[in-house]
This record gives sequence, C-alpha cells and structure tokens, in this order.
Amino acid sequence: MSKFWIREGDALPVIKNVIVDATGAIVDLTNAQSVALEMRKASDGSVFATHTGAMPAPKTGGVVQYTWLVADTLNKAGEYLCHWIVTWSGGDVQSFPTDTAIDVVIASASGAVNGYTPDVLLEARQRSGEVGDTNFTDVQIAALLAKRTGDTAAVACDIWALKASDAANLVDMSESGGSRSLGRLYQQCLEMSKYWGDQSPVIQASLRTPDRKRGAVTRGIERV
Repeated sequence: MSKFWIREGDALPVIKNVIVDATGAIVDLTNAQSVALEMRKASDGSVFATHTGAMPAPKTGGVVQYTWLVADTLNKAGEYLCHWIVTWSGGDVQSFPTDTAIDVVIASASGAVNGYTPDVLLEARQRSGEVGDTNFTDVQIAALLAKRTGDTAAVACDIWALKASDAANLVDMSESGGSRSLGRLYQQCLEMSKYWGDQSPVIQASLRTPDRKRGAVTRGIERV
C-alpha cells in the first residue's frame, strides 16, 4: 500500500482502505464485529495507539476507515507502521495487510522532527547527498541523528556507507553502444563515507584508542 500522509493537528484526510486477502480478492466483512487501526512506531515496533475504526455499508465491499481526532495527530509527528485488526463474530482476530504494513506519516507542522530543527535536517541531507531524494525520510534521518548525538557528519558517513552497501553488487555495463561504470558508484560511496567519517567528531572520538588505525568507516549499520 502507498504511504499515507497527515499533518500534525489535522483531522483530515480520513484514512480508508479496502481489505483484500492474499489473492487480492475483497474480504467480505459481513461477519466482522469490529475493526481497529493499530499504529506501531517505525523506529522500534512498539504499539503507539489503537483507534476504533468503522466499516461503512455494505460490508461486502471490504471498506474500513478511521476519522482522526485532532488529539490523535497533535504533537505526534513521526512515522508509523499500521494494520487493520478485524475481530470476527466468533472472537477470532485477523490483521490486514498480512504481508506488509500501511506506512502512515504524521508530518511535522513546524518542520522540526524529534527535536531536530529543519536546518539541521537539511544539513544532514546535503552532506548525505539526499537533497531532493526520498531514500530517507526526515523521521529516519532524525533517528540517525539521535544515535549519533546530533553529528550530521557522522550521519552522512552512515548513509554513504549504506549506499555503498546497496551498490556493492552493481557491475559495469555496456549496451546499445554506450557504457555505464556502475562499479565506480560503489567506490565513490565508500570515498564519501570515509570523507565524512574523517570530519565527524563522534566517529573520530571513537577511533582514538591505543593501537587502532584510522581508515574508511564502512562497518555495517541498519537503516531505521
């Protein structure tokens, strides 16, 4: 499912989906007692909120929806992974979708995310080559900043290392009379990761231990 956006303090738009099974067929909700929208924090998977949803008639259409209250979104900026939890007439519970989650983003009204101002977020994006890109949301960048105590150079080192990991399996290609040096992309990402690692006070402090040599910082990290 596509990403759903709503702004802090807003009650619209209503979040609405059609429940389908593994084959893509619409699920008949005639025997469903209730439905709830369960929201979990994308950062750690903990339950953030559970909202009582509605099933507009006819239930055979499989439509579920939730109309937000202002209190649901006010000061709640962040990214959430959501499921519709259906309780059937016999008491059994079933989650939809089953193979993924609905990505809900409550956008910051001020531009700040988790205490990091827009200029800090922009600096981290610029150093990471993420301006205009959507590989990392502001919520994800803010989470990386929190792990790196606000050091934007360290975040850039981490993101370039992730890009190098993604590019590791690329190979040089020649087709239709032209060529693309995709393998070079991997090396460039490594070079950018090392550059920002060298500029980062946080990373350099971690390297100042006896008998430890400085080098490219490309250790594995996980995307948040």
